[in-house]
Amino acid sequence: MAKPVTTTVMSHKAVETLMSTVRELPTLPSIAARVSAVARDPDSTPRDMAAVICQDQSLTANLLRVVNSAYFGFLRRISNVAEAINLLGYNEVVNMTFAVAVVREFEYASANGFDRRAFWTHSIAVATTSQVVADRARYAQSDAAFTAGLLHDIGKLILDQFFPEPFGEVMHRIRHDGMTSRAAEEAVLGVTHAEIGEWIARSWLLPELAIATIRHHHHSREERLGLPNSNDPIVDLVQFADLYCRAQGFGHSGDPQIPDVPLEMLQELRLSAEILPPLEKRVTALVHDIQAFF
Repeated sequence: MAKPVTTTVMSHKAVETLMSTVRELPTLPSIAARVSAVARDPDSTPRDMAAVICQDQSLTANLLRVVNSAYFGFLRRISNVAEAINLLGYNEVVNMTFAVAVVREFEYASANGFDRRAFWTHSIAVATTSQVVADRARYAQSDAAFTAGLLHDIGKLILDQFFPEPFGEVMHRIRHDGMTSRAAEEAVLGVTHAEIGEWIARSWLLPELAIATIRHHHHSREERLGLPNSNDPIVDLVQFADLYCRAQGFGHSGDPQIPDVPLEMLQELRLSAEILPPLEKRVTALVHDIQAFF
């Protein structure tokens, strides 16, 4: 007897059908790919990383603008990447470089008036919150949490850029009918931005932890199925960060519903509300200087 077709298989086919109509999808910026490769190399040195970043003069200028923003609060100007790595740390510079490179990749005119600056403000805030909470929870992969947080909603940009008409209908249903993004996308497109995001993440050869988080960031624990990392704590971390940043008004991802700060999720992560005041202070400072990324 033939095996039944699962919902997961059906959704993958729907995504493949939709994405096959796009002639040229954005690729992971080559500099971001090289930075990630060097970061994964256990034998690489800060000098190796600085050499890779400095190959892209525009990226280097953007990165130094971020490093010299009030958010980091250095008393003197940081003039080169090697100095930034020495003062901020290897992983922090890698994360900031990856963020600047990816933000720069998505420069297009939205037919729907989708606010990319507000979108990236939210995404960068979620990335930073994910990393901070991961560190406090002693999660070993805090840098993976940053990447997953940064890209959790990347499917929305793909839908806006390459499917503007149906995405416009999605936005209309969200704004005027009170639907969630997930419900509106399923109704109009038959797929969600999370499923599109997973597809893009795979095409970019991102780590499996990031892929699982992008796919499941709107799923309850009972709904997380199908991937080796479907129930990794990183999904909980980014889910909390997403809801927290929406509750605090850090940027805007296209969902008008404002949730409460999910304190029960903190408890599940074995953390207390005591982390919230310093977290809010840090992310507020980042959002205040977010223009440095653009």
